[in-house]
Amino acid sequence: MGKSSTDWSQRFEHGYSQLIDWFAILDDYKKTDKFRKEFGNGHISFSGMLIVGRSSGVSDEDRIRLDWRSDKVLVDSHVINCITFDDLHQDLERRLQLYRAATKG
Repeated sequence: MGKSSTDWSQRFEHGYSQLIDWFAILDDYKKTDKFRKEFGNGHISFSGMLIVGRSSGVSDEDRIRLDWRSDKVLVDSHVINCITFDDLHQDLERRLQLYRAATKG
């Protein structure tokens, strides 16, 4: 029986693994005096973002997988958003338009 979805690229998996490694380093760093000096004694919230190519190269099935991974997979209770460069551009453009509209007097 053949696979129903495409393999994620090695670069995607490498990037995702790097984010997981950075989350692990931050978790270890929380135990240091330097961390408390820079961030305080309280809990800090953060997330990761993995930007993967262009939207035109992402099939409908792969889009579902990207969105599922962003919505459902947590690393030590932290989200890793998986988006394309086009998604990022669209989101930043929308935010810029909202900012411009909010600053008009």
